[in-house]
Amino acid sequence: MVEVACSVEFEPIEGLHAGLLGLLWEEYRDRYPRVEEQAPLSAIREQFAEAPPRFGFTMQGTFPMPRVWFLTEDGQRLVQVQRDHFIVNWRKLDTGAVYPRYPVLRGTLIEEIGLFQQFLEKEGLIPVRAVQTELTYVNHIDARDANGGRKSLSRIVRIWAGDKAAGKLPPFEEASVQAHYVMRDEEKPIGRLHITIEPQRYVKDNTPLYALTLVARGVPRTSDVDGALAFLDRGHEAIVEGFTAITTDEMHASWERKR
Repeated sequence: MVEVACSVEFEPIEGLHAGLLGLLWEEYRDRYPRVEEQAPLSAIREQFAEAPPRFGFTMQGTFPMPRVWFLTEDGQRLVQVQRDHFIVNWRKLDTGAVYPRYPVLRGTLIEEIGLFQQFLEKEGLIPVRAVQTELTYVNHIDARDANGGRKSLSRIVRIWAGDKAAGKLPPFEEASVQAHYVMRDEEKPIGRLHITIEPQRYVKDNTPLYALTLVARGVPRTSDVDGALAFLDRGHEAIVEGFTAITTDEMHASWERKR
């Protein structure tokens, strides 16, 4: 595991301007002493009904407010805030750090978004009203084969068999895959599990790896923080089950994974 992100998207808080974000940092500064500015994230919504095409344009009188990162000194943990997103991340970076597990990150989200809610109330702003929740896991899977080349993708995941296709193909080099699965409450769709596999290389020695990203995204049943947490729990379950289902027995054995 190299990165995990717990994200809550909410109705834009129009009064949350850049000056208030500076004041917000004071609430986190003892634990997140570093600050960075990033481009704002766009809204991504899972939809299940076809909508008619819409044409037109919008005029915006002000520049978009940036997304700010509050980071720990080592950069492994961060809180991201913008007018309509609150995100808690853990990153392995180039260290031997051990993934702290989902319950720990969930607890961190509860603590940090609770602090954010208190700040909004103190400043007379509207509370968080969640409209979308997202849980992201990024894994780097060693793809070095015994001969020094890239291991075929079919040895890693079950949803790819292209390198075993019949016919006289040239030697396999690499492949990428995208797959999407609908999450449901009984028959009602509530979100999607997105799985992406991309060929990459380790920076330190240029050896091959596959980046396996799993994203569970959807609409919480209620717009409060409890509703957002409930969907994150569902998303975590979908990601764990999805990861086990798509990876091969060979990989489970190499990881000593119990199914």
